[in-house]
Amino acid sequence: MSDIGQSGSTKPLFGDFVAPTKDQWKAQVERDLKGAEYQKLVWKTYEGFSVEPMYTSTETEALPHLGSLPGFEPYVRGTQALGFAARPWVIAQMTGPPLPDEAASEIVLARRCGQDGAALRMDRAAFLAAGTASAGKHAGRNGTSVQHLPDFKRISDRLQDGIPLEIHAGMSSLVFLAMAVASDRSLSHTGFNPLAQLMSTGELPFSLKTTFRLLRDAVRYVDHRSLNTTVISVCGECYHDAGANAVQELACMMASGVEYLNRLTDLGLSADAVARRVRFNIPVGMNFFMEIAKLRAARMLWYRITKDFGVQEEDARKMRAHVRTSWWHQTKYDPYVNMLRSTIEAMAGVIGGADSMYTAPFDEVAAEAGVFSKRVARNLQIVLREEAQLGRVADPAAGSYYMETLTNELAQHAWTLFTEIEQQGGYLAAASSGFIQESIEKTAKEKRSNISCRRDVIVGSNQYPNLGEKALTNSVRNKQEQQATLRESLQRHLATRSASTEEQTQSLRLALSGETGNLIAAMASALEAGATVAEINDLLHNGGEDVPIVRPLRPFRAAEDFEQLRDAVAALDRKPNVFLATYGPGLWRRARATFASGFFGTAGLAIVDNAGFDTPEDAATAAMDAGADILVACSDDESYADMVPRIIRSLRDAGSDMSVVVAGNPKDSIEALRTSGVEWFIHVKSDVGVVLREILQRFGIATEAGREVEK
Repeated sequence: MSDIGQSGSTKPLFGDFVAPTKDQWKAQVERDLKGAEYQKLVWKTYEGFSVEPMYTSTETEALPHLGSLPGFEPYVRGTQALGFAARPWVIAQMTGPPLPDEAASEIVLARRCGQDGAALRMDRAAFLAAGTASAGKHAGRNGTSVQHLPDFKRISDRLQDGIPLEIHAGMSSLVFLAMAVASDRSLSHTGFNPLAQLMSTGELPFSLKTTFRLLRDAVRYVDHRSLNTTVISVCGECYHDAGANAVQELACMMASGVEYLNRLTDLGLSADAVARRVRFNIPVGMNFFMEIAKLRAARMLWYRITKDFGVQEEDARKMRAHVRTSWWHQTKYDPYVNMLRSTIEAMAGVIGGADSMYTAPFDEVAAEAGVFSKRVARNLQIVLREEAQLGRVADPAAGSYYMETLTNELAQHAWTLFTEIEQQGGYLAAASSGFIQESIEKTAKEKRSNISCRRDVIVGSNQYPNLGEKALTNSVRNKQEQQATLRESLQRHLATRSASTEEQTQSLRLALSGETGNLIAAMASALEAGATVAEINDLLHNGGEDVPIVRPLRPFRAAEDFEQLRDAVAALDRKPNVFLATYGPGLWRRARATFASGFFGTAGLAIVDNAGFDTPEDAATAAMDAGADILVACSDDESYADMVPRIIRSLRDAGSDMSVVVAGNPKDSIEALRTSGVEWFIHVKSDVGVVLREILQRFGIATEAGREVEK
């Protein structure tokens, strides 16, 4: 009788079987590949290392973190011993309609529908720290306009006490910390990320002295009041959105975290005080396992850094990780696919151990996000928590040979790049020299090339386009009325504010010019007395002359170049007409017609398909009758040598200058076919983006390569 399952049994399961070695597995794989090399299956990643198709225990035996448990150093398995079973991740969907009343209503509705916290995105005026001269033109753009304390109270007064509220206001974030103080509202986080903003815009509105003094005083202020607020935002989005790989994202985030630690400890703060006020904002993309490993590696790296800085408190050594689904992967065309992308990315975020998360609405880049898309995005996280039960097990990825090896590879490569940044003199020095930008731009160029050639597939954009889709419509906003409302609110406030405004503003000016007083407390007093956000920014602009300037990283989305082609065609009164001239063997003509339809469909061109023609001349006549601009020969390679010259001859004899394209790569007859008048050959090795751009230019359709995207 078998003793498997009996208590006291020490016999290993399957102990009677000899485990195959890795070499034996490889040999079997090569037999299955019928002699092809195992190396053909090895995946070369953007991160600079290879991923094998199979892993065994031999890869993980020496990994230093493998024996750790959730909630224990080095926190690779999460910062809580019971994972999400003890404390679920916070569903922190962001809202940012232009008017404060609208923002308050959205937050109240979201809370009623299951959202844990509130995240408020302020407008472009706040993000750029616009002063009184320029705040008006940016008010209400890309976020909520909160110009003064009464505006903020119109939002906060409608929120229940204890609701976690985080503010994302770019370089004005700490002004809003002071505003929350003045309205007796505690914030969970302020998105002050000057190093990321420097990399995104190329410059800062404040001097480095003012910037880091603001941070120092913010840390001191929340510590003195024992507030549970993180005030330093280490943001990975500016690297991710510029095309960085996971190694570069991790290295840059760690280097910027070290820059904050170095500069703030130089200003008199302890490493513990700084570390416990840091939150990492980490974008998660579509490479499912890589993104899980990225989050696990990030915690391990940050623990190592805080340990090297001598951080003593256990809680301060734990990374606080906020995840957002990727803007880089979102598409404007076929936007409903974005729901599928967000699902995969959110799953990676949860399995990777996010402390809080934002899932982007599917129409975030295609149109202004609406009630329906925001509900779907919010419910996505609720379904993952309540129905998929993803929070029931701590670190479900642990123990996988693949995941543990991938986590270690990412951590090791990221640490190497981080060390190189430090050898440059640290984050700011490496950004000033262009070292960081050059590294990321090299990866971005490779990604753009692979997307253009369709080696990397973007569903609905560079592959599998939805030829019959209808564009989403933006909700109609009366922007003039909106601006008028904001102006009236500001004028009403200025006319009724306290007589002590100038006195409190002068106190802030004095605090800035010296080293006495706390800037957060001084800003809170000025705001309470009636000062506006723009007026405070005016003062902060005058905080010194050491304003850094670097070459910024340019954000772009994966589908952007193909969307520009679609946009150019969509703007035409009449789209160029692509006629598929199908002829010859049924299997080949159908396969190549399908390929050609997808190829030209990615630019949004009109496609005329056909069942097949008896002769090339019949195909040419039908194309002319259809008013076609482009004829695509769809047949087998052997038929092209006779078929295509006959088509071209028929077209030219009839006076047609229709462009002729061959679907395929008939190597033996390419030169002869070119001589006969073929302009392009399209096949699986074609650079689709380049060929389509050339074709559109042939018809006088202007396209904008590399257009800058405003986020």
